[in-house]
Amino acid sequence: MKFIILFISSLTLYTSLTFGQSLNDTIIVDKTYGTSFIYQDKYLNNKQLYNITRSNFEANYEMRKARSALNTSYFLAFTGSYLVGWQLGKAAFGNSPKWSIAGIGAGLIIVSIPFKRSYVIYAVNSVQIYNKGIKDQAGQHVIKMNLSLSGDGIGIKLIL
Repeated sequence: MKFIILFISSLTLYTSLTFGQSLNDTIIVDKTYGTSFIYQDKYLNNKQLYNITRSNFEANYEMRKARSALNTSYFLAFTGSYLVGWQLGKAAFGNSPKWSIAGIGAGLIIVSIPFKRSYVIYAVNSVQIYNKGIKDQAGQHVIKMNLSLSGDGIGIKLIL
């Protein structure tokens, strides 16, 4: 008799744990040092974040806008850094630098900052849309387990 009671109580405890997911499917936005995206305890880069959000159309659309802004930011920052570094290299080796070109490069670096900021805004919006879609999807199948007494004896009843 003790064995049957122990078996039924352990069965109800352990089967309730099987309905939970072992890994978290949501993407976490970490704003400690800059903005980072964490999925299943791993930090994501831009390409990984894009691949994860491909399953949700609206999130993917926002992520495409984010990638476009990030690529523009990288291009402007790289070009501006090249122009500034070229003129500083000229100055370091004794040639006469053209400070107007260095100023244009500094201007390009400054112009790249709003594009990087828009990447963060679009990417965070994409993550929020993706997480909302995951939560809406998870609420469709609510399963309840009840330990019930019937004419045949004690049993577990699943209610969908």
